[in-house]
Order: sequence, then structure tokens, then C-alpha cells
Amino acid sequence: MVAKLIENSETVPFDPGFSEHAVIFTPNIESAYNILSSIPALHQKKFQFKMFYPQLLRLVDSTIAFYLGCLLWASYISNKYKDSRKKIDGNSYLGKKVKPEDALHEIDFIISYLKQFEKDCRYYLGNTKDLKSEWDEIIQVYKDFLILNDFLTKAETTADIKLPQALKPAGEKELEKIMSVINDAISSAQLEKLYEVKSLIL
Repeated sequence: MVAKLIENSETVPFDPGFSEHAVIFTPNIESAYNILSSIPALHQKKFQFKMFYPQLLRLVDSTIAFYLGCLLWASYISNKYKDSRKKIDGNSYLGKKVKPEDALHEIDFIISYLKQFEKDCRYYLGNTKDLKSEWDEIIQVYKDFLILNDFLTKAETTADIKLPQALKPAGEKELEKIMSVINDAISSAQLEKLYEVKSLIL
């Protein structure tokens, strides 16, 4: 349990365990669309997209869940330990020079792809019933979070974490629920469970 590990520690982890369950987004998307673009006939494209669709949907959902997790964790450690200024352990970005275009490349690709994915679902499937309206909000707030925090290059302690205005303040009750779901999502390797507490911060 992450909470028990950090409660009596002078440090908090930069990543409570999300990264080991993160999926590779851009190469998988590009691979699928390379195959689609090589198919000349429309009916074959539609068939292939239907075949890819479950994987694409899970890829998008899991990726956005990962970024939601990052926001949840930032909200948790910022609200819980802001006054105690616990050191953040494992921040590989600390003190580094980061070019905004490099740091935002993946995020901007995802933001652009969400529009493309919705368009393709309408075109190839005739509906967008499985798409989550909250995806756009989560990824945009995460982008704002990165920019606000200088791409985490200055996040040395919990007091250094700045939260975007879009994020709600979280009290003890909300923080307890957030940590419970974070533990469950990590232990079960199902980051999608994090959507359960999205409304507590957004």
C-alpha cells in the first residue's frame, strides 16, 4: 500500500507505480494507421478498423487513465504534504533543461489523435458511443499542469507542486478515497479504475 509506505517517510515517490502499467501509445497508433492506409478499398478499411477498434479504444482509455493518475497523484501529494514539504524521490526531470516542444510532443499527439479517433469512429463505425467525453478535459488539464510546473524540472518537494485552477481542492475524505483507488488500480494493473475518482479533482 502506497499510503503506508510514505506516511512515516520523509519522501514521496514521483511515481507511485503507474508507469509499470502504462501502454506505448504513439508507435501502436502509427502502426495501426500504417496498415489502414495501405488498404485501398473502403469496405476493407472499414472491416480492418472494426478489427482494430477494441485495441485502439483500450489504448486511448488506458493512456488517458495514466495521465489522470498523474493528476490524482499530484493532487494527493500537494494537498496532503504541502506543509511538510516532503522530498519527491525519483523525479528524473529535476534540474534538467527541457524544450517545451519535446516535452509536449506526446501530449499534443494524443490531443490531436482524440479528434481523429472520434472522426474515424463516425466514418468507419457510424457511432462514437464508447468514447468518453472526459478524455479531452483530462489531457488538456494535464498539459496545463506540465506547463505550470515547468515540465516538473523544479519539483523537488511536495510544496513545489503547482495545481492548475481547473483542479478542485481535495480534503481529507477525498484524499483518502483517491489513495484507496490508486492502490487498487496499481495492484490490479487496471489504471482505468482511476476514472472512479476523477470527479473528486475535476
